[in-house]
Amino acid sequence: MGDRRRRGAAQETRCGGAAALAGRVIRVCAAGIELRSAGGCAGPDGREPHSPARHDAGCAALGLPLHGLRRALRRWDGCGAAPLLEEALDDAIAEIGSAGERWSRELAEEAVAFAIWRRIPHALADGGLSQTERAASPEGDAARVQRERRGQIPS
Repeated sequence: MGDRRRRGAAQETRCGGAAALAGRVIRVCAAGIELRSAGGCAGPDGREPHSPARHDAGCAALGLPLHGLRRALRRWDGCGAAPLLEEALDDAIAEIGSAGERWSRELAEEAVAFAIWRRIPHALADGGLSQTERAASPEGDAARVQRERRGQIPS
């Protein structure tokens, strides 16, 4: 019985870690999409520009280079969710790319949220906020962010 409880707790921790990582990816992508909507792109931290020679499909779709996102995901991953999230980013970028010249911030945000939600459904249940962020945020801001993110989950 004790082993079963420990396995359940380990699974819950992995799920929580996957949700936290997914939330981080959603926030990083949101920052990149903001840059993209203004005509720019940057590294995965959302601040430092990268070499124009390194532009890729991630820059066009999310305002962030895909190779940098993949590297950051592997560095941030403590629960084994990086491969799922890399796959989600690939799907989101393909979906955004299929719109052609009709790129929009809303399409990009929705594609990222849906691709992640399909793989880690509980990632958007709390609006993509970690427990630390929820505790540090004023209730009004946290509730607003949660409502906005919940609106991105397909019905």
